[in-house]
Amino acid sequence: MNATMNQADWEQTKAALQAAMDARNPGQSILWANTSANTHGSVTPVADAFNENKIRCRSFVAALADAAATQWYQGKACQKEGLWTVTSTEPWALPRA
Repeated sequence: MNATMNQADWEQTKAALQAAMDARNPGQSILWANTSANTHGSVTPVADAFNENKIRCRSFVAALADAAATQWYQGKACQKEGLWTVTSTEPWALPRA
C-alpha cells in the first residue's frame, strides 16, 4: 500500500519546504503533520543552493507517511519571487546496505 497525499497534506508540505530551504535552517529536516488524515512527513535539503538559469535552486528529499506506508521522494525546488517552488520530483528509495 502507498501513502497518498491529499490537498491538506500538500499545503503542510509546501510550508515545510519554505522552512527547510530557509538559510536559517541549514540542512535541517522540517516535519509536518495532518492529524485529520493521520499523515505526516518531512522535507530535508540535501545540498547547498545552486544557480540554474540564473535562478536559485536546491535539492531535497521528502517523506510522506500514513499508518500503512512511507513514501520517499527526491526533488528540486527553485526560488521564484521569494518563494520556493517544487520544479521536479520523483520517487526515491533509501540506499540498501
